[in-house]
Amino acid sequence: PPNHAKFNNLHVGQASECSPLVQRRMAERNQAVSTAPIVNFNFPPELFNAFRPHAAKVASPVRSTPAAITTDSLLPESATPGLCLTLSEFCTAYSLSDNVRQKLDDNGYTGSSTISYIRISELKDMGFKHGEIAAMKDAVRGWIASN
Repeated sequence: PPNHAKFNNLHVGQASECSPLVQRRMAERNQAVSTAPIVNFNFPPELFNAFRPHAAKVASPVRSTPAAITTDSLLPESATPGLCLTLSEFCTAYSLSDNVRQKLDDNGYTGSSTISYIRISELKDMGFKHGEIAAMKDAVRGWIASN
């Protein structure tokens, strides 16, 4: 290409001047070429997650999951229910007050078989006091242990 008219603006016989393109090509050819090997490293993106800021998690609506129900349930999921007792027998056997028995009766609980489905949040809705809720937990724990 240096001898072609498009690459060299010189007239035939002039050798002292070269076109800018020819000058650049010749300068590139005369530069020292590096003989050092090129080494590339590929890292998985997970390696750099420690350096990225954590994105704020969007609050999602709470769904009722088995774990959430279990923690709110008066009877633990893994527990085996005790003997089938009437409401009066249950309250008498586990020393529950007449006030607790009356609240359970007013809300349609008939005995130990229905008491096993009560949630703590339902006891609060029925107007149980903290001590009465603790007494119910203790009674259910004793009922389970009697099995």
